[in-house]
Amino acid sequence: MLTIYNDRKLTLLYYFLYGAYRLFTTMKFPILTLFLLSEDISIIQIGVGYSLMSLAVVLSDTPLGYLADKTNEKAIFIGGILIEALSAYFFSQSSTVTLMYISFIFWGIGISTFSGVLEGWYVNNSNRIGTTIKQSHVFSRVRSISNICTFFGILTSSILTTMFSYELTLIIISVLLVIYSVFSSFILNNSLLEKEKNNHNISFKEYFSFIFNVNFIRVLLFFSILGFIYSGYAAIWMPVFESVLGSEINHSLIINSLIYGSIYLLSGLAIIYFSKLLNVFVDSILKQVVVLRMLFASSFFLMAITNQNIFLFSISTLLMFIFGDLEYGPLSEIKNSFLNNNNRIFGLSVFSTCERVLASLGGFIITALYSNFGTSVAFILVSLLTLLSLLAVTPLIEKNNKMKVC
Repeated sequence: MLTIYNDRKLTLLYYFLYGAYRLFTTMKFPILTLFLLSEDISIIQIGVGYSLMSLAVVLSDTPLGYLADKTNEKAIFIGGILIEALSAYFFSQSSTVTLMYISFIFWGIGISTFSGVLEGWYVNNSNRIGTTIKQSHVFSRVRSISNICTFFGILTSSILTTMFSYELTLIIISVLLVIYSVFSSFILNNSLLEKEKNNHNISFKEYFSFIFNVNFIRVLLFFSILGFIYSGYAAIWMPVFESVLGSEINHSLIINSLIYGSIYLLSGLAIIYFSKLLNVFVDSILKQVVVLRMLFASSFFLMAITNQNIFLFSISTLLMFIFGDLEYGPLSEIKNSFLNNNNRIFGLSVFSTCERVLASLGGFIITALYSNFGTSVAFILVSLLTLLSLLAVTPLIEKNNKMKVC
């Protein structure tokens, strides 16, 4: 007999699990590259490591999603966290390039077992107990919690590293992830994570039917382009900000982390307010993502024309994060509308895999645009590409009026 949580307890547990994971894993953000460089590993070799991580996610995401649907979600979830903990420990010992590459591969496998499994678990169980909480609201709040925890993860890591060392901070991250996995095991053991499997009689055609849905393909393309854009921005943001500042400022690790992390913090806080405001003025979640994608594209155009003014450029960058993060809630509900409790985790892993594939291209192409044409041209082209992605979903607006925000 399964212990049934009510909708509030289930949602709070989802918030906690997601937020704690982001807090621990983002502790690597400000220190990993710096640590590896201090170990005489070149920036090119580190770049190869990140590519291997992305490849590991692409290759493992859908198989693990399929296994989670067909076998035991709990085993996949806990196993992935432990693999990621092992990755953090291997990083702390990465005096050789080979061990660093292994660490990145383990990191990619760990990532691929988290988001799809946890989101799928939440939606499946909320459907099963008949939750009255709107999914788009939950996913928006999760995004807010994620960003706020990212800020504290970055700040905590910089403080620990300043007080102790890179190696000890990475070991602490590993230990925290082990504790997280043990805690999750006890908490989720009596929850709905080990759902009653009723999909063993589902036919192959029925299980994979969503893949052949034209509307699913449209939303898949619309979603995946975000990976291309974010990956490209991540590759150029540091040299862009150095260029805007006009001079190199050697702040401490803590100050740099505060500056970088504050964007996540402000975006996370803004989502809480603006997501409510969005629901008041735009009733359809499909229309919401269209409006937000247009604003997201506009923010890149603003970044292109304000890159000579650090204040205006910083505001434009913050708007880019806010509009992109606001899209996460309604877009996640749309993604899940194509799936059911029998194939949800696999379906979400398909979204994740396609996003990663385009992300691997985005880092290269946007970096090339920046290197050859400069900041303004690069951001204008990104803005235009973002607008073009609207062509994938605009035909769906009239056909999906049933998707309303309560």
